[in-house]
Amino acid sequence: MSNWSEPIGSESIREEIKSKYGGNPQAGIMASGRTPNVMVFTDPEEATENGYNFDGWVDEDLFQYTGEGRVGDQTWRRGNKRLGEHRSNQDAVRLFVANGIQPGTEDTKKHLYLGEFELDEAEPFLRAECPDTKQDNRVVYVFRLRPVGEVLRRAKDNAQLPLGAPGDPVQIEELPVDDEILVYDAAVQSQHNFDFERRGSQGGEGQRREASLVLRYKAHLEKQGHEVGSRRIKVPGLTAALELDLFDVTDGELVEAKGESTRANIRYALGQVLDYRRYVQPESCAVLLPSRPSDDLVQLLVENGVSCIHEHGDGDFLRIGAVNDS
Repeated sequence: MSNWSEPIGSESIREEIKSKYGGNPQAGIMASGRTPNVMVFTDPEEATENGYNFDGWVDEDLFQYTGEGRVGDQTWRRGNKRLGEHRSNQDAVRLFVANGIQPGTEDTKKHLYLGEFELDEAEPFLRAECPDTKQDNRVVYVFRLRPVGEVLRRAKDNAQLPLGAPGDPVQIEELPVDDEILVYDAAVQSQHNFDFERRGSQGGEGQRREASLVLRYKAHLEKQGHEVGSRRIKVPGLTAALELDLFDVTDGELVEAKGESTRANIRYALGQVLDYRRYVQPESCAVLLPSRPSDDLVQLLVENGVSCIHEHGDGDFLRIGAVNDS
């Protein structure tokens, strides 16, 4: 399209781009008000802080870009709407990636122009779960951008979480699209590095404690001859599946774990259990904790039909609740 003079590989700061094409220099999607261009900006250094780990190249012909909105579920308005409707508006999509600090400034970032893109015609965007800047779980748009002609590709711009990419090592799986809720068998994961449900409730150390606790309880059950696994739930409209921490196949029990026995963690775990059990329909439900919580919190779980299982000594676990009161 016309009205564009930036060569591929050139660097600019946002104020320079604004002066030429217009738009809000603070927005991730900078829609021009006087030219048929939509400028989109991705910044790998800020990806984790803002929950934008999806951004980047998935393969040689697909670049993922997380939509606009740092807090709460993203909506189809402003930049997201302008980008999503760029074909009908006859806009060109111009992709930039942050590329260091402008010389002579303290924090003004340079942006490298990668080239012109367009949304994939068959599947222009996906919906995925990730934490916002407050570390609360939310749903975002992940736009699927295809190059238009020559573009600049760099290995350092590859996506951290390539949704559904072949050989994806991350525990996010693209499941078959279906109008129905689908429940799959799964193995217990040894780590939860990219589990957004957990990122919303605790930090990295808490996630490691939780993963270790789950593996100890798994070993405890297996010593008793139990078959242990997990369940993965595909809900229509969401790309990332919901996944249980542990499912005791022998007893048909759904187990959600937390790395700390705090009120916030237990309330969060209870909400997850009530959500998951609608789909899994287990024989019983439990929250797994590293230590016994207060009587008040035990009562909260039991009143909702959820047992409290807590670690007691080395590799031993006690249960409080309806299944086997202790």
